[in-house]
Amino acid sequence: MKSIFYLVLVTIILMSQFGCATLSSIDMGLYEITEEATETDIVTGDRVLSFADRQAQIKKGDKLIQDQLIQFELAGVSYNENYDSVAFDRILRIFKKVHSVSHLRDEQWQPILLAGDEFNAFTTGGTYIVIYSGLEKELRDDAELANVIAHEIAHVVANHVGEGQAFQTMNALVGSSTAGRNSFQAAFTHKDEEEADKVGILYCALAGYDPYAGSRVWERMHEIYGSRAGIVQDHPMNLERAENTKRIADQVMEYYVEGWRNMDYPQILNSNNLWQKKVASTHKELAGEGGGLAAALETVAKALEGKWQAQVEETRQQNRAVFIESVLSVSAVAESKPVGLNSWLISIHYSGNIPINEVTIRADFPSAHGSVSILRQLPYPVHPGQTFDVIFDDPELQAYSISDQHVVVTYDSAQPLQ
Repeated sequence: MKSIFYLVLVTIILMSQFGCATLSSIDMGLYEITEEATETDIVTGDRVLSFADRQAQIKKGDKLIQDQLIQFELAGVSYNENYDSVAFDRILRIFKKVHSVSHLRDEQWQPILLAGDEFNAFTTGGTYIVIYSGLEKELRDDAELANVIAHEIAHVVANHVGEGQAFQTMNALVGSSTAGRNSFQAAFTHKDEEEADKVGILYCALAGYDPYAGSRVWERMHEIYGSRAGIVQDHPMNLERAENTKRIADQVMEYYVEGWRNMDYPQILNSNNLWQKKVASTHKELAGEGGGLAAALETVAKALEGKWQAQVEETRQQNRAVFIESVLSVSAVAESKPVGLNSWLISIHYSGNIPINEVTIRADFPSAHGSVSILRQLPYPVHPGQTFDVIFDDPELQAYSISDQHVVVTYDSAQPLQ
C-alpha cells in the first residue's frame, strides 16, 4: 500500500521536472504496476489490492481442499453422500439455489460435507465450501443453512482471502506495525465478516430464503454462548451480529418472495438498498497520460479506507474490553453458594460510579466433564452501590459437590446506561 503511495509521490515530483515523453513512460509504468497489484471488486466496482487473479485464486484455493480430500480417501474417511446422503442432498439443493443468484454463478462450485461437531463452515477462496455435519444438524431449517452457505459464497465473491493476503504482504514489505497487531488483524477480519453477512443475506432473499434466518441463528448463539465482550474478536459478537443481520434483512425484504427466485437478480446485484455498484474505472485508455497516476491514487484511497475502518473497529472493541474490565474491577462477589441440587446463587456488589445496563453474568462451574458455563442476563439495570442476586441453574450442575472457591464469575457483557 505504502509502496504504491510512494510511487504516486515520485510520479508527481517527476512530472514537475521532466518532459512529456518521460512523464508518459513513468505514468504507463505506474499503471502497469497498479494493474498487477489490484483487481476490480465484482460487488462494488472498486479497485482493490489483490496479487492474484480469479483463476489463480481458484487454483490455489481448490488445491488446499483437494489435497485434504485425498488424505481422507487414503485414510478411509467418508464425506459428502458417502458420509450422510440425506444431509448432503439437503446441502446440495440449498447450495444450488443460492449459488444461482450469486456474482460467481457461472463458476462450477462444489459443497463438501465433513463429519465433525464444529458449528462451522469455511472456504479457501476457490470453488469449494466445506460444511461440518455439526453445523448442518444444528441449523433448524433450510433458510438458516442457506444463510451460512450464502455467507461463505460472499467471502469468495468479495475476495476476502486475496485482499487480506495482499494487505498483509504490502504492510509487511513496508514494516507497518499497525497491521502486525493481533487486535488489528482481528478487527480487519471483523470488517470482512460484516461485508459477507451483507452480501450473503441479499443472496438469500434473491434465492427465496427468509433473510431473517441469520438473525435467528445469532440470537440462539447469543443465548447459548453469550458475547464475551471483554476481548477483541475477529467476528461480530453474537447479539451484535443478530441485530446487524436483522437490519440488513429489513433492507432486502422487498426482494424476497418465499420459495421463489427473484428473476430481476442480475440487476438487483448491481443496484439495491445495500450498495450501488460503481462503473469500473480501468484508466487504461489514459495510461501514459495520467491514467497510471489516477489508478494508483484510486488504489491507495481504497486501501487507506479499509485500514481506517479496521482501526476504528479495533479501537471500538478495545474500548469495550476496557469498559468490561473496569466494571469487573469495581464488582465483588458478596455471596456464592448452592441453593438446590442444580442451582447456585451468586450475589454481586457493584461499587462503580455509573449505572450499567444490558448486563450478562457468566459463571463457570467445575463438572465431571470439565466445566459448565452458564449465562444469565439481568432484566434490569444495575446502579452504583447496588447488590444483586443471580441464580444459575442447569441439569449438568451438581451444585452440592462444588466448592465456591472453584466458581469463576465474570461479566459477559455490559453497557453504560444511556
